[in-house]
Parts: sequence; structure tokens; C-alpha cells
Amino acid sequence: MSETAGTILIVDDTTSARETLSALLSTGSYKIVEAAGGVEALLTAREIQPDLILLDVMMPEMDGYEVCRRLRADQLLAEVPIIMVTALEDRSSRLRGLDAGADDFISKPYDMAELRARVRSVTRLNRYRRLNAQRERFEWVVAHTDVGYLILASDDTILYANARARHFLELPAGEGKLDGLRFLETSARRYRGEPETAWRDWPAVTQQETAGARWLVRPESPVAPSCWLQVDSFENLSGDTRDRLIRLQDVTESLAAKRGNWTFQTMISHKLRTPLNGLLSCLEMLNHDLERIPPDLRDLVEMSVTSVHRLHRDILEVLRLSDQKAHRSGPRFCLDDLPEVVGRLSAELLPELANITELGAFAGRTLTMTAPSLETILTELFHNALKFHPHKKPRVTVAVTAAGSDRITLMVEDDGITLTPSQLDRAWIPYFQGEKYFTGEVPGMGLGLPLVASLVLEAGGSYRLGNRDEGQGVAAHLTLPLAEGGWSDGS
Repeated sequence: MSETAGTILIVDDTTSARETLSALLSTGSYKIVEAAGGVEALLTAREIQPDLILLDVMMPEMDGYEVCRRLRADQLLAEVPIIMVTALEDRSSRLRGLDAGADDFISKPYDMAELRARVRSVTRLNRYRRLNAQRERFEWVVAHTDVGYLILASDDTILYANARARHFLELPAGEGKLDGLRFLETSARRYRGEPETAWRDWPAVTQQETAGARWLVRPESPVAPSCWLQVDSFENLSGDTRDRLIRLQDVTESLAAKRGNWTFQTMISHKLRTPLNGLLSCLEMLNHDLERIPPDLRDLVEMSVTSVHRLHRDILEVLRLSDQKAHRSGPRFCLDDLPEVVGRLSAELLPELANITELGAFAGRTLTMTAPSLETILTELFHNALKFHPHKKPRVTVAVTAAGSDRITLMVEDDGITLTPSQLDRAWIPYFQGEKYFTGEVPGMGLGLPLVASLVLEAGGSYRLGNRDEGQGVAAHLTLPLAEGGWSDGS
């Protein structure tokens, strides 16, 4: 069905007059709506908001002049064009119509060509006025929003950037020329695209099965906090051009809010642990003395014990995450401390102690990452190795290798399950559990790896999860920057 040229409201108390006007305009692709009187016209106009009103002057109860005045007093309808249809040719009648707010007049009997020409001209002008008003409102919103918007050409050249996008990308303010700047090249001056897999097909619109989100991440520095921009891309096909609308949203505060939730959970953790431990102890005592419990209640006790154990594991998992202190505070991590930290955490968390290779040339080097952050990362990776191991007895290896002159790669490898490429890509997404069918439902809320990713990226590093080159299991490769100078003893 073709698009209409506009909606016209015909107002006349005479049926034959309405039918005549409708017939004369039937060839113009207009949508015609009729009203038989002034009151009906006012109600119908508010409902349909027409592009034009053809209004008869001589009507009982409420004449066309009064209808016109009421339309002009209605904020919703004040700018709708009104052509008054009249058999009156005297000057005073026309002046009265103009004073009431009419835009034009058509005299009876109608000149067919004149009628169609005037209607066509007025409806076109009104639709242009509406589009222009909508564009002005859109431009005002885009100019004053906290969200960055860009329009990119097919070759990634920035055609337009609103004020917020210019701020994010440090482009010239105002209407300064962009001089053929390309989006990826420009954003790379201050940000890193994460996750890497989501940016491989840029500038295509991402079709990832999961979150599909792209981020631009500016790592934390000594003088500025980290910044996270979520990047959404929308294609717009227009003729032979292929431009895209890009939206940049600052999600840094939402990440800070999540950390605030962890702090709040820490404050209430003892209120949960104490009664839960008491309940678990009582049920365990009952479970070990089932002979004294009536047979019809034994199944309920055993079910209660199983459920409380599961609840206990899940709550401890959440509290363990919430107990992490502010990761930005604390001393920077010295690699000399890595063997002690790995040994202590593996003794607490793993049935088999983790192995660590010799530090070699990295002895005495210091990371930009804080000690609490690195300890949290190792804790999460050790927990994952334990949770996803088929027999709950993983063997974990920690190794440090060079990644250039100013970076190291920390590898944490286990001998558990092997994941599919899709599972590897989705493993960093919150609440996604990479595997639960082979080992059964595993304890854990799926929060660990996203926390690891957040800490690594904010420190200016990068992460990658892959299957081991030989044998079962996965390996997390975390590339972390070394501190300037890089030595813990101040030399």
C-alpha cells in the first residue's frame, strides 16, 4: 500500500458537500476523514491530527469561524493549516475568517484545478514544516544529550559527531571540521576496543549470539580514573550509500555502582554467615542421627541438608566476591611476591598445589596493577579451575613470560574440560556458565571471569581464554603492563 500524501479533515454539515469534496480529492492519494459539525470536527481533529482541514463557514450550532478560533486555541492543533470553504464573496467575511485564524479560502462552486492545486500546496508545506520541526527537536536533543552520537561513512570516516562524542574522542569542539578522521583510528588514540573478538569484524554490525556489546576502554592512569564507553552500531541503508549511526554511552558509573554493591554486601556478610552456619550445623546433627527421627520425616531432613548445603555454597560465592576490597587501593604488585601468593591461595582453594615457573628476568619487577587486584584475579581463576574440573582435583600451572619490553603475560592453565569457541567467547559475560552438562550443575554464580576482565582492562592490560595446546583444560592469558622503572626496591 502506497504512502498517503496527507490526511485531510473535511468539515461540513451537508452530506452532499462532503461527498463532493471527497470525490474531487480522491485522485490525490489523500486519506479523507469527514466530520458533520463543529463539535465532531474538534474531537476528530485532536484524534487524527490532520495535515489540512477544509472547513465550511455556514454551519448550525457552531459556525466555521468559531471552530477555527477553537482550533487555533488548542496547542496540539494550533499550526494545522485551515482552508475555509465559503459561498460568501464579500471582503468582511474573508477578514473575519483571517481574524479567526484561517490560512486560505476556497469559494463555492469549486474550480476543480484550483482546489486540487491549493490543497496539494498546503499539505506539502505543512508536511515540510512538521519534518523541519521534528528535525530541530532531534538536533536539540542530540546536541544536549549525555550520549555520544556519530555518523560514519562506509570507509569508517566520521561524517558527524555531536558534542558528547567530540568530548569522548577529544575532537574539535563546536562545528569544527573533522578532516576525514576515521573512527577506529581516532578512538585508538585514547581507548582500547574490548572484547577483541567483537571488534574483529568492524565495521559490521555485531551479530554475536550473546551480549554482542563492544566497549572502548581507557585504562586508569595516575591522574585519571578508567573510562568505559559502550559502543552500539546501527546500519542505515540510503540509496547507494551505507552510512551508520554510532552510539557511545559512558557506563563507567554503572561499573562503579556494581563495586558499590560489593561493598554493601561486605557490610552485611557477617549477618548472613552466622545464622546460615548455625542452621547448617543443626541439620547436619539431625542428618547423622536419622535413627531417632520418625521414618516419614527422614526424607525431609535429607532434602533440607542438601538444599542448605547448596544455599551455603552459593551465598559464600557471592560473599567471597563482595569481600574484595577496593581494588584501586593498595601497593602495586611485585612479581617477587607471586610464588608466595600462588602457594597460599592454592593451599586454601585447590586439592593439588599449583605449580609456578621461575620468574627469571622478571624478579624484582613491579606491575601497574595493585596487589589486591592480582590476588583477586588468581583467586577467581583458581576457583574456576576447581569448579569446572570433572573430578574436582585440578592441576594448575602459573607462568610468567615476556610480552614486549614493558609488559608480561601471566598464564594460568588447568587440566579440566575443553571449551568450544562459542563458550570461550561467552565466558567473560556475567552470569554465563561455560559448562554444566559434563560435570553436572556447578556451584558458582558466573561472576568471576567478568570481574577478572574488568580488573585487567582497567589496569591497561588485555585478556584471552583458550584451550590448552596439548591435553584437556583451558589457559587464561593475561597481559599486564609493568610499572615505569619496574623495580620494587625503588632503584
